[in-house]
Amino acid sequence: MELVAMIVGFALFWPVGLAVLAWKKWSGATRGEPSAQEPMRLGGGLDHDTGNSAFEDFKRAELARLEDERRKLVDAQAEFGDFLDRLKRARDREEFERFMADRNAPRPAV
Repeated sequence: MELVAMIVGFALFWPVGLAVLAWKKWSGATRGEPSAQEPMRLGGGLDHDTGNSAFEDFKRAELARLEDERRKLVDAQAEFGDFLDRLKRARDREEFERFMADRNAPRPAV
């Protein structure tokens, strides 16, 4: 019904359609409904207890495993950053030494 009102409002007189759209957006936000711009969380409520101890043990173990994987990725990213820094320093050193060699090279007389 709200959609029809919005379409008819836009078709007849655009401020009416805009008002219906604003009302729909505002009323959805006040009811606690997720808006279109608000991304839904993956997994919903992972902190919700299902009441099944076997599943909760499995969930805890999986979350711990995923956290270990995340830490490994963070460490690998830091190592790669260090590697890139060493490469940049080596390249900078090489360019500087080439500059100094060119600068100190004897120049032919003109």
